[in-house]
Amino acid sequence: MVAPAGERVPLNLLRVMPAKESVGANTRANAPLRITRDPALRAGPRTRGRHVIIPNVLSIAAIDPSGGAGSFADLKTFAALGAFGTGVVVALTAQNTRAVTGIHEAPPEFTRLQIDTLFEDVRIDAVKIGALVSAPIIRMVAERLRHWRPPFIVLDPVMVAKSGDRLLRADAVQALRDELLPLATVVTPNLPEAGDLVGREVTEAPGDMRAAARALIEMGAQHALV
Repeated sequence: MVAPAGERVPLNLLRVMPAKESVGANTRANAPLRITRDPALRAGPRTRGRHVIIPNVLSIAAIDPSGGAGSFADLKTFAALGAFGTGVVVALTAQNTRAVTGIHEAPPEFTRLQIDTLFEDVRIDAVKIGALVSAPIIRMVAERLRHWRPPFIVLDPVMVAKSGDRLLRADAVQALRDELLPLATVVTPNLPEAGDLVGREVTEAPGDMRAAARALIEMGAQHALV
């Protein structure tokens, strides 16, 4: 985060608000965000004219009620890194740290409505994709991202929860390969996910991981982190 020369400004002492544009009496929500000092939180001289644009980052993922993964974890990470988090929820899950006991999918058309409504109003600087659950949702998300063309797309191809429960249907892996890999600025699979995507087991051997990363790039991703 940019701060005045020689000074770090803690995030908890800042107020985030949309920067105003002269469009009648309205303030556009897709205008750049301005960070200003909040005198209610910190004593001292008020500063005018200093501002920094922070990135608006979109998480497209499922909800993990335990907060350890999914959109909740994404939003906490965005905030910790100084970004403004937004979210599109593609599924609700019933899970804790030990098991996934249920998944309730959002209809693909509602996923489309969430994405379009957000992009029409908010400047999205980057997208992070997590568990998308099914092939119809994957195709819908890919179609809308091709339409809106965000500058950066991070694809985390979540397939199995840490508990071992499957979060991506087996028949959706091909849709993920065909539809989302070519859109990814970077794809970040773990070893089992990389194996599912490239169609073979990927071991911890550095050469094997490099070969898997090259295969993912050949499938269309700009960069791969295995």
